[in-house]
Amino acid sequence: TGSNGDPRKPGTLHYIYPDGQMNDYEKAIKSVGSVLAKYDEDQKFPVVGFGAKYGGVVRHCFQCGPQEEVDGVNGILAAYRQT
Repeated sequence: TGSNGDPRKPGTLHYIYPDGQMNDYEKAIKSVGSVLAKYDEDQKFPVVGFGAKYGGVVRHCFQCGPQEEVDGVNGILAAYRQT
């Protein structure tokens, strides 16, 4: 949402650090995803985002990354970073 700020700017909640440091959202995805992944047989996950504006369009629900499903928690993180 708009209150999270522009993810391209340092200090905002979704900022992707160029040095690989994880933001708080990435830390939460990894922590929760690692627990839930243990209960998923095929390790394939859809990754969906909620509330963003990009390309001049407000999107309330959207696919993260180019694939409908990704492999494992690292795939979830990669899709998050691509969006």
